[in-house]
Amino acid sequence: MKMGNESANMENMYEGKNIGIILDKKNLDNFVIREFVLNENINEHQKLEIQLEMDEEQRKNLERIIEKENVEIEIELSGLDQNVRRKIFCGIVDYFEILDYGSYGCRILMKAFSKSIIFDRKNEKKYRVFQDTSLMFSDIINEINKDYADKKLEIKYSDIAKKQIGSLVVQFDETDWEFLVRLASQLKTGLFVVEQGIILFGMVEMGEVKKENKYFSDYSLVRDYKNLYYKVQSNKVINLGDTVSISENTEKNKAEENGKNSEDFNGSKGSFSVLKTKIFLKDFILKSEFLATNMGSYHIFKKYNKKIRGCRIEANVERVFEDGGIAKMEVKFSEGLKRIVQERNNSESNDRAYDDYGLKRFPLSYQTFYSQTNTGFFCTPEVNDTVEVYFPNEDERFAKVSWAINNKGNGRFSDYTKRNFQVNQSDFNFNLNLNAFEVKTAEKYSVESPNIVENADNFVNKATQNLVVASDNYLGIESIGDADFYASKINIIGKEKEITVESLSSDVRIKGKKVHSN
Repeated sequence: MKMGNESANMENMYEGKNIGIILDKKNLDNFVIREFVLNENINEHQKLEIQLEMDEEQRKNLERIIEKENVEIEIELSGLDQNVRRKIFCGIVDYFEILDYGSYGCRILMKAFSKSIIFDRKNEKKYRVFQDTSLMFSDIINEINKDYADKKLEIKYSDIAKKQIGSLVVQFDETDWEFLVRLASQLKTGLFVVEQGIILFGMVEMGEVKKENKYFSDYSLVRDYKNLYYKVQSNKVINLGDTVSISENTEKNKAEENGKNSEDFNGSKGSFSVLKTKIFLKDFILKSEFLATNMGSYHIFKKYNKKIRGCRIEANVERVFEDGGIAKMEVKFSEGLKRIVQERNNSESNDRAYDDYGLKRFPLSYQTFYSQTNTGFFCTPEVNDTVEVYFPNEDERFAKVSWAINNKGNGRFSDYTKRNFQVNQSDFNFNLNLNAFEVKTAEKYSVESPNIVENADNFVNKATQNLVVASDNYLGIESIGDADFYASKINIIGKEKEITVESLSSDVRIKGKKVHSN
């Protein structure tokens, strides 16, 4: 009975001789593996370290390979059926060393990362803004995938990504990998590089449930702050993202074979997801040390972009409006993002800025002066104004618009002798210069005060149609010099009392072709 259980648990067990290496798209032969370590972790790239011993003939081929950059390497495992191969690693060599033993051959040391590292090149920072809150996380992933179509790389996603972003999302000075890890944390999940080199956003059920039994392996139960997981030392190859079934007795396998619910047995612990694993070669056997947990209860801390805190991005105003009594505007970021990339650009940088995504814009509050009831002569931002969007903390949702910056036309602020204020373009125009004061309105100009005094060397009141001077009480017109009244017709009418025409120092003359006195 015990031998039968041991046979069942041979599944996913491999020896060193079962490891196949494909380097630069060619199978390596005649090698001995001295060291093999493959580390896999949520939100990280696979890391492979391997040491080989090879003969002199193989060394010559490797010397041609070491001269190349970005050499690809794959690791395959073969079981009893040599035609069935399990690809556990597909990556790019980062470090390559050949230690020559002369006629005795050579030792090869290679360190490699999974191809997911291409999403995380430190000299390729990206700048994107997603303002349309109806976009889904899957839409963002699809946009990022477009940049890697020529490399035949793609990030796949689970149903958890089919959720609307619901707020402003900004990729600022981040690699695509860093950005996606941050987005995944908002959904309480992560990125996984699994078998076949597949990159996953969120956990995807891989189908096969790999069995682990305490009878054949050691494990411990660990509490790490908010999280509870199993730490297992196994004689099997267990990869990141695998689903494992952990039990404490030998009856579990029989129950699964008979189609029974494993929870019928007291020793069963159910199925768990692998979040971290180390696959290594020891005593010619591939072993694993892994952490497994229930993803439904596993706590992932929300990540923020520390680089955006305190930063400012120039943006172009597209709409200004009021929302619930609060001053708001909609802007476009693309030109400001491109400016940042241009200013930071150097010979080693491949940074890139993108146009705003989506049809809609995210409403941003903009700074005004203090009053709730008065605006004074505060200038309302105009469409196409260049404004500065400020990010006070690490959460882009708290972005706000401060002031105009690098705004074409705002050089007039540097001329302290001229000020102007307009409403609706030409409907109202207020100009105050060092030598002139002009006010223009569309319909009416009204001034009201208990006392109004106007003094000027030359004073002209002109109406293109009608001019009326009226007083509720006294009206006096006085000129120290001459006074002339010209009109096609002049009427002087006293409504209630007499009319007096008097000269204090000279004659009074009335002249006309005919003078009528009634």
